[in-house]
Formats: sequence, structure tokens, C-alpha cells
Amino acid sequence: MSHKYLLDASALLALLQDEAGSEIVAHYLPFCAISSVNLAEVASVLNKVGMPENEMDELFNEMDLDILPFNKELAIATGGIRRLTQKKGLSLGDRACLVTAKHSNRIALTADRVWLDYQKDIDLEIKLIR
Repeated sequence: MSHKYLLDASALLALLQDEAGSEIVAHYLPFCAISSVNLAEVASVLNKVGMPENEMDELFNEMDLDILPFNKELAIATGGIRRLTQKKGLSLGDRACLVTAKHSNRIALTADRVWLDYQKDIDLEIKLIR
């Protein structure tokens, strides 16, 4: 199965927390991958609300997501768009997702509308869940 989309943490959290846009994420989930950086963001939120690591592991295993590694090339490219995105306050995780989507030729799936401002500059497609 082709993983055409890359999940941002905001999209996966919308699904897990049954927020607006969760039905869109559920629809695209079989076609999604996620960066290890964004998975760490989701795990951090789940830890904050009290989910033990073993339950997170089970949850992520059940979701059967393709988890993309974050390497030196992606790290440098993520740092390389810092100045471009600082006006709108994009986080490290946001930038990591944008760069990973571009480098893996995937469509970024997110709840963060502000990302649309960078679609042309970064040269990637972004799909909003809400």
C-alpha cells in the first residue's frame, strides 16, 4: 500500500482525541506515514495525560503506521527553514514534518492552517483536516 500522506502530530492527536477533523484523518490513515519526530510529539502528549509507555507502544502498533526515521539530511533541512517560518512561530516538530513530507514526496496532513503560507516556498502539498 502506498503511503501518500505524512501525518503531522496535530492530525494524529485530532484522531486520538476525537477532535474536529478526526474523521478525515481516519479516512486517510491507511495511506499515511509519520515522522519519528512527530510520533515523539504525540507520545509526549499521551504521556502528559498519563498514558504509560507500554500502552502507547500497543496503540502505535495497532495503528500500523509507517514510521519514517529522522536523519542528518532532514535535521539540516529542518534547521534551514527556521528563518522562513519564525514569523508564524512554527515549532521544530512542525518544520520537521514539512521537511519530511517534502523529502519523502508526500502530502502533509495537518490541522495547522498557517502551514498553507509556506506551501509554495517549501514546494509541497498540504491538506488540512479542518
